Amino acid sequence: RVHSIKSSPARQLLSADKDDRSAPAIYRHDLELRLEGTFEQVRRYLQSIEALPQTLVWDELTFSVERYPRGELLLAVHTLSAREELI
Repeated sequence: RVHSIKSSPARQLLSADKDDRSAPAIYRHDLELRLEGTFEQVRRYLQSIEALPQTLVWDELTFSVERYPRGELLLAVHTLSAREELI
Protein backbone atom coordinates (compact mmCIF):
# COMPACT_ATOMS: atom_id res chain seq x y z
CA ARG A 1 0.00 0.00 0.00
CA VAL A 2 1.32 3.44 -0.94
CA HIS A 3 1.41 5.95 1.92
CA SER A 4 3.02 8.84 0.07
CA ILE A 5 5.03 9.85 -2.95
CA LYS A 6 6.99 13.10 -2.89
CA SER A 7 8.97 14.63 -5.70
CA SER A 8 11.21 17.65 -5.48
CA PRO A 9 11.77 20.25 -8.19
CA ALA A 10 14.57 19.36 -10.59
CA ARG A 11 18.01 20.64 -9.69
CA GLN A 12 20.43 21.57 -12.43
CA LEU A 13 23.76 19.89 -11.73
CA LEU A 14 25.75 20.72 -14.82
CA SER A 15 25.33 22.98 -17.84
CA ALA A 16 27.24 23.43 -21.07
CA ASP A 17 26.83 27.21 -20.57
CA LYS A 18 25.59 28.43 -17.18
CA ASP A 19 24.58 31.80 -18.67
CA ASP A 20 22.43 30.28 -21.43
CA ARG A 21 19.20 28.60 -20.18
CA SER A 22 18.79 26.84 -23.52
CA ALA A 23 22.22 25.17 -23.34
CA PRO A 24 22.28 21.41 -22.71
CA ALA A 25 22.25 20.54 -19.00
CA ILE A 26 22.01 17.62 -16.57
CA TYR A 27 19.17 17.64 -14.03
CA ARG A 28 18.63 15.63 -10.86
CA HIS A 29 15.08 14.53 -9.99
CA ASP A 30 14.49 13.34 -6.39
CA LEU A 31 11.64 11.03 -5.42
CA GLU A 32 10.66 9.69 -2.00
CA LEU A 33 8.21 6.81 -1.55
CA ARG A 34 6.63 5.47 1.63
CA LEU A 35 5.02 2.06 1.24
CA GLU A 36 3.50 -0.50 3.58
CA GLY A 37 3.70 -4.28 3.19
CA THR A 38 5.28 -7.47 4.35
CA PHE A 39 9.01 -7.99 3.96
CA GLU A 40 8.39 -10.34 1.04
CA GLN A 41 6.10 -7.84 -0.73
CA VAL A 42 8.68 -5.09 -0.29
CA ARG A 43 11.48 -7.35 -1.52
CA ARG A 44 9.54 -8.20 -4.69
CA TYR A 45 8.75 -4.50 -5.27
CA LEU A 46 12.42 -3.55 -4.95
CA GLN A 47 13.40 -6.31 -7.37
CA SER A 48 10.89 -4.96 -9.91
CA ILE A 49 12.39 -1.47 -9.58
CA GLU A 50 15.88 -2.84 -10.18
CA ALA A 51 14.62 -4.60 -13.31
CA LEU A 52 13.38 -1.35 -14.90
CA PRO A 53 15.20 -0.23 -18.05
CA GLN A 54 15.70 3.27 -16.55
CA THR A 55 18.43 3.71 -13.97
CA LEU A 56 17.49 4.91 -10.50
CA VAL A 57 20.14 5.90 -7.99
CA TRP A 58 19.20 4.73 -4.50
CA ASP A 59 19.85 7.35 -1.83
CA GLU A 60 18.11 5.81 1.18
CA LEU A 61 16.27 2.61 1.98
CA THR A 62 14.75 1.97 5.38
CA PHE A 63 12.38 -0.85 6.30
CA SER A 64 10.88 -0.76 9.78
CA VAL A 65 8.39 -3.09 11.43
CA GLU A 66 6.09 -1.81 14.14
CA ARG A 67 3.51 -4.58 13.94
CA TYR A 68 4.62 -7.91 12.47
CA PRO A 69 4.29 -8.97 9.66
CA ARG A 70 3.64 -5.53 8.13
CA GLY A 71 6.33 -2.92 7.84
CA GLU A 72 6.96 0.45 6.25
CA LEU A 73 9.47 1.11 3.50
CA LEU A 74 11.04 4.51 3.01
CA LEU A 75 12.77 4.65 -0.36
CA ALA A 76 14.54 7.77 -1.61
CA VAL A 77 15.86 7.63 -5.17
CA HIS A 78 16.92 10.03 -7.89
CA THR A 79 17.40 10.07 -11.63
CA LEU A 80 19.70 12.09 -13.83
CA SER A 81 18.36 13.46 -17.08
CA ALA A 82 18.98 16.00 -19.80
CA ARG A 83 15.35 17.08 -19.34
CA GLU A 84 14.18 19.39 -16.58
CA GLU A 85 10.73 17.76 -16.51
CA LEU A 86 10.25 14.80 -14.18
CA ILE A 87 10.58 11.57 -16.11
